[in-house]
Formats: sequence, C-alpha cells, structure tokens
Amino acid sequence: MITRPAHQAGALVQGIKTAGGETFLFPTLEIQTVELTNENKKIIQQLNQFDIIIFISPNAVEHGLNHIQANTELSEDVLLATIGQGSAKALTAKLGKQPDISPEENFNSEGLLATGTITGVVTDDVTGDPLNNAYIYVYDNDFDYVFMLDDDMKYPK
Repeated sequence: MITRPAHQAGALVQGIKTAGGETFLFPTLEIQTVELTNENKKIIQQLNQFDIIIFISPNAVEHGLNHIQANTELSEDVLLATIGQGSAKALTAKLGKQPDISPEENFNSEGLLATGTITGVVTDDVTGDPLNNAYIYVYDNDFDYVFMLDDDMKYPK
C-alpha cells in the first residue's frame, strides 16, 4: 500500500513493479496551496532581510516559491538551501539554478548542517531536530532570529 499523494507516487509504484511487486495506491494526503493572509504576505515581503531560506521538500519548493514569487522578488544575496535531492531538483526546475546549499549525502537536517555552511542553529526543544516539520525556514545574520512557516503558513511556529 502506497500512501503518498497520488501525484508523487509514480516513481515508487514503478520501482516496486519493476522489482516484481504489486502495488495498491491509497493516497492519505493531498497537497494543496494555502491562501495567504495579509500577515503572511507581509512576512514573505521581508524575506530579503534574511540570509538563508531552507526548503525541506519538493512541495515546499513548489508552493513556497509560488507564494514568494507572487509577493516579492528575492535578492541574489539570499541563499537558497534544500535538504534533499528532490527539493534540489524542484528548485532547479523552478528557478533555473542549483540551490546554494544542499547536502551531498544524508538528506536530512543533519546532512544540511554537516555541509558546514550553516552553524549556530538551536535545536527543537522536543525532538532535538533543528529542522523539524516546518515548511520553510529563514535564518538571519548570526542566527539570532529564526523564522519558520509551518504547513498552515502560521508565523511564528
């Protein structure tokens, strides 16, 4: 049983079938773009004040960049980071450029931190994970301030 969103299950279904397995597609999630509030739009318009935007999934790239591009023009000075290869590919397809920061292995928050580009990050109090379950992370100079948009585009998380 494959529970991924239908539009993202194709490669997994094909891989299982190629290996001789049978699949049953049962999507339990549907990814939708949320409508932004005026407060959300104001926050997005401030993104150029930050140094790094971290996208944690291809969905974050697709939906997050749509919101960003509709509400502001990102400065070339803002670094774009991705956690995994899927996010990196989505970012490249959407913007025509590679992410500025992306792990070469260990495609998770620890892998991103291991690039050595991002330092001084405080971890989540509950999980110890510095990049746990948020949609887009934005860090300012010296990581004195953390800005997170969660799946509901709530700020701060």
